[in-house]
Amino acid sequence: AARFARELKRLASGTCPTWGLPLTATADEMIDFSTGDEQLQRSGLLAIRARLAETYDALAAACRSAGYATVWLRDDQHIRLEGPTAVIWDDNHCDPLQTAQLAALAAAVRPAPVVVLLHFPRPGDRRRVLAAGAAASLSKPLLLDDLFWQLDQLTDSRPLAAGGVE
Repeated sequence: AARFARELKRLASGTCPTWGLPLTATADEMIDFSTGDEQLQRSGLLAIRARLAETYDALAAACRSAGYATVWLRDDQHIRLEGPTAVIWDDNHCDPLQTAQLAALAAAVRPAPVVVLLHFPRPGDRRRVLAAGAAASLSKPLLLDDLFWQLDQLTDSRPLAAGGVE
């Protein structure tokens, strides 16, 4: 819904929506295009809970390019995490065991928001993760623009002064 509203607003203002970009546009080009003239200052620590190193690496690289620092929350490690800006929880369907783990993590990092990424979630999946303490749920496959928009809504991202320097 958030993407649809942003794209229709662009279209109504006479600006090309993201779907108007060439098929060869890279993810970085899409992010640059979607932010337009308003550059946001993004900073802070994003904790990324991902089972696979490849998933963490891909999310972390994108988040670092947007201005965040990242740390990997692995299932086989118990680390103490203080003061993250937000948590990204990557999962497939968030079964009951993972939902309990999500609830424990959300309580531990509160007030930091938790954004859950689910593989083609059903409405019940979304309700379950929100009830467990997630601030938002996004569908995979994921567009990075959607992730960054959601993080911007939940954190203190703000426009940079003219020239890109605060």
